[in-house]
Amino acid sequence: MADKKGIQKLDEKLIETGIIPEFLLGDLPLVHRKMNSILKKTGAVLSDEIFDTGNEALRKWLLTLHKQGASQEKLTGYLRCGLAHLNYDYIESQYRQIGIEDLVTRTLLSLKKRKLHATFFKPPQESVKPVKQDKTAPAKKAAASKKIVPIKKDDAAPKKAATKKAKTVKPTKAAPIKPKAAQPGNTAPKR
Repeated sequence: MADKKGIQKLDEKLIETGIIPEFLLGDLPLVHRKMNSILKKTGAVLSDEIFDTGNEALRKWLLTLHKQGASQEKLTGYLRCGLAHLNYDYIESQYRQIGIEDLVTRTLLSLKKRKLHATFFKPPQESVKPVKQDKTAPAKKAAASKKIVPIKKDDAAPKKAATKKAKTVKPTKAAPIKPKAAQPGNTAPKR
């Protein structure tokens, strides 16, 4: 979990560099509390797998806010702030001792290297345009069970042998066959 002094410094740098809009400064502690609650169970060292888990949990939370009507700009700012928090924790967990200034600088460099400083929150297509059910249209059948049941050889239908169509050949006038001329030295008995 990130310390408050370092996170405040990080927030100031995020706003100063234009990664996050200034009007979100008052909302950023909410994002950091959420990220701390997500990462609370991870322990001292933040691995790549835990980073990805935190990223997924952050996006699920943002999707919930999107469904509640939060603006695109606000959600993008929250996403960038949350990713910066994850980077901060990740870098902090890799060093035994590191100064706050150096930690914030490395976090910003990591964000830019991973191109996370320019990410935008994009809700899934399903939640953007809800499909309205036409009452006059026939109802769709329920999806088939996803459980796959193996077919026993005894139950399987016998396969039909593939049959090829014979090519029809048109009869043509054949040239008369000429008997081979007897060559000298090749004497064959006459019949």
